[in-house]
Amino acid sequence: MTERRPSQKKPTPLNKDEDRLAKALRKNLHRRKVQARLRAIAAVGDDLTVSGETALEKRSAGDSGNG
Repeated sequence: MTERRPSQKKPTPLNKDEDRLAKALRKNLHRRKVQARLRAIAAVGDDLTVSGETALEKRSAGDSGNG
């Protein structure tokens, strides 16, 4: 006996409106991911600046006590 193969359906072509919407959604998702990365980088940069300032303040406070 021969085995029955499931029929292979061709993907239905998207109409122009659906294609335009899909493209806009991909573009929007990409833009939001980039913005999230930039916010994360900025937050790390702010943390480094704050910790750097506190280290400098501690250093200057320690130096002034020696003199």
